[in-house]
Amino acid sequence: MSIATVIKPANCLYWIDDLGHWHRVDPASPFEHLREPIAERQQGHAFRWLGMVRALVQGGCLHAKWDVRHVDPQSLKAIETCILHERYREIHLDFFHGGWNREVFTDRQAAARRLDRTRHFRNVAFIAPLTVARLSPYEPRLERSEIEREDVPVTARALAAWDASERIWAEDRPITWLAEHLLVMSPPRARQTSALVHHIGAQHAIAQALGTETAQSLEGQLCSFPWLLPDQLNRLLRAYREVVASGRPHLEDVRSLIVPDGEEPAWVPYRRLLLPSHTAKGDPLVLCVAEIRQDISIPFMGEAA
Repeated sequence: MSIATVIKPANCLYWIDDLGHWHRVDPASPFEHLREPIAERQQGHAFRWLGMVRALVQGGCLHAKWDVRHVDPQSLKAIETCILHERYREIHLDFFHGGWNREVFTDRQAAARRLDRTRHFRNVAFIAPLTVARLSPYEPRLERSEIEREDVPVTARALAAWDASERIWAEDRPITWLAEHLLVMSPPRARQTSALVHHIGAQHAIAQALGTETAQSLEGQLCSFPWLLPDQLNRLLRAYREVVASGRPHLEDVRSLIVPDGEEPAWVPYRRLLLPSHTAKGDPLVLCVAEIRQDISIPFMGEAA
């Protein structure tokens, strides 16, 4: 294979077939799966019945998307060859295994190794829908001037701001400087399957995963987190109750399978800091910082980030 057959023009979208051939999308194509935009149903047909890989070359990045259990080996081999022969600023691998999962690489060899690893899971059932690894929270040693610095991890900033606020959620307290990163709720009572949501910041994982408008629509509502499976919801609410009962921060890595309304399931890996708090009047609250990130401690499909 010559290098010319591997390098693809920028800002182009392709579907790779079971012969390893790259088909550039064409609005006039007689095949529905080669037109853009195409419906989710047609994409599913291309991934699961035709075994194709969707490849987007854009802005110096390569975005590859496929279904682990149904992809044709030749389609996957073609995208792997492209990864190994062309230099991209970033390589995004989006693959379906129980839900869609995205991993981002700047090293092409690492991306190719990860792609190869997914081949071993073709006939493997996906893992449990929620995994949690509890970590030890850091000590709140930041100076107050560091709490607002964007280059400091938001979990460390939130812990320091919570400590400086004496656990009180109020407008004149440092913790409100990080409001865009916070979910603020009343703790769910025993045997309840919902919690009263007071605030969801635009940079919280819920807003990032579901969209800002959806997140904001939950404010002031008793939320049962309908995008989670029942066992995940029970685990989530139990963690909120535990942090109030213990009076201590909980820092966790979480990989959760969410099922947004009308969309396919997706894996969301995130680091979560839960903080016991209260209002100036003494009403109990739980503050939650959650940021979607790839480098969490929980392995997925045989690899840690």
